[in-house]
Amino acid sequence: MTLFAADALAEQLGVRSWKRGLLAAASAGILWSVSARWGHPEDAVAVGLLLYAVLAQGRARPGLAGWLAGAAVCVQPLVLLALPVMLALLPWRRMVPFLVRAALPSVLLLGATAIANWHDTYTSVTSQPTPRSSTTPRRGPRLPRT
Repeated sequence: MTLFAADALAEQLGVRSWKRGLLAAASAGILWSVSARWGHPEDAVAVGLLLYAVLAQGRARPGLAGWLAGAAVCVQPLVLLALPVMLALLPWRRMVPFLVRAALPSVLLLGATAIANWHDTYTSVTSQPTPRSSTTPRRGPRLPRT
């Protein structure tokens, strides 16, 4: 998906075909590293959805851009870092509908999991480990002094 999205974006920008071929080869190498070596294909899917959202926004289709950005956030929440840039390019009157469309897929998926198992969903969302908690030594039970 990311290869096609990057190629479509390059085509929209008017990049020549031989440079698009180089872009595809470089993208394939990067995607192989992310998916096969590191085992995180969801990152590539999220980037592909985000690139399609940027392409839709560039074609003056903010509704579609919002839905695609929302789907990308569902796949990998780090995509949220790109949303302020996408918002900055929108006129004021289109920001709220864009944000609603971008938030709705996550709200629906989180709501479905909460309905299925409230306790585990609540624990998963609210009890995330922090970098400090993973490096802090654990103390055992206190022993009485003798």
